[in-house]
Amino acid sequence: MSAGSRLVGALFWPGQTFADINQKPTWITPILFAIVIAFATGVFFNYRLQINWDRFIRERLEAAGNSTPSEEVVQRQVSVAARITSLTPYINSVATVLICVVLAAIFAVGMMLLEAQTTFKKVLAVVAWSSCGLQLLVGIATVTVLLIGNVTDFDPAKSRVLRSSLEVLAPSSAPAPVKTLAASFDLFTFWFNMLLVIGFAAIGGSRKITKSKTAGLVFGLWALFVIVKVGWAAIFGI
Repeated sequence: MSAGSRLVGALFWPGQTFADINQKPTWITPILFAIVIAFATGVFFNYRLQINWDRFIRERLEAAGNSTPSEEVVQRQVSVAARITSLTPYINSVATVLICVVLAAIFAVGMMLLEAQTTFKKVLAVVAWSSCGLQLLVGIATVTVLLIGNVTDFDPAKSRVLRSSLEVLAPSSAPAPVKTLAASFDLFTFWFNMLLVIGFAAIGGSRKITKSKTAGLVFGLWALFVIVKVGWAAIFGI
């Protein structure tokens, strides 16, 4: 399969696609695709939103109890926020690579414990193609929402561009752990997990590595991650 066929196939006919990836596990191409998508989405995000950091910083300082923040403090924080925003496309690109490698390393250990006859390269290929495909969908959805939605008063602390999780059902007064738990049940995250389940079963190298076993691995680690996030929110309130 060509790179374009794999990109689309990983999303819509993953069984056939991951069987092909098992024969020729490429990972550089999907990671490069993902970097380009992450960078382009970040650039468009910054261009479209044009966040009013001056107003946002002042409101945050006042909400924290600083009723009359000094101009020096405000401008310093505005400068830092604007600088970080301008670097967001680059940060997203680097994070894309790191997340793929770290996830692949974790799942490679998990597959080893399942006694799968596979390699780290194949695991990385599954993670990379799954991540790249979902990142393309998220990028398209983000650009679409930014084009047709009202972004005039976007508040980065209270608003999300994409509302694809159960967090939209949680009231604004809900405690942080509840919001964190609701946000964890996200459509794109579930889709990504399912792609990993199918992909790992395809590269398992044995009939013993079934989808039920890889589902236990993928969703088990996801559940553990959610528990850690909820616990963190309960302790620190964020």
